[in-house]
Amino acid sequence: MGRPIGSKNRTDRPKRLSYAERRNTLTYDGKDKDYHYRVVNDVDGRVEKLESFGYECVQKDGQLGDPTADGSTSLGSTITKPVGGGKTGVLMRTKLEDYEEDQADKQRMEVDAKEATLFEKSKEDGHYGKLRIDRSKSA
Repeated sequence: MGRPIGSKNRTDRPKRLSYAERRNTLTYDGKDKDYHYRVVNDVDGRVEKLESFGYECVQKDGQLGDPTADGSTSLGSTITKPVGGGKTGVLMRTKLEDYEEDQADKQRMEVDAKEATLFEKSKEDGHYGKLRIDRSKSA
């Protein structure tokens, strides 16, 4: 229900949900702060692939996501939830230190690839001068 016609008072408006509230993010109420959690679609061997990278299926009693008609279920003791399109999401986790190390590696690889492109472009015909990248932390 909207605000009454002609009302100029902003307090009459219904509360607007923030972007984060609209995203319908899956939540888990039994998180351990020493782990990074993610929901993985159980398709094309993704669960097994992530297990080979050090992830494990979460094996606890807990509610994944908001309670809904389809609800989360347990296959054995692994927490799963329907995620749409006939797919099932499996809650997985990895140690936080391993996750942060992987993220740093991904960032480093991306930066290295971009820097390599810069050096290649600097050697093209018509360019002159030197390209130097300083990674010192001084401001």
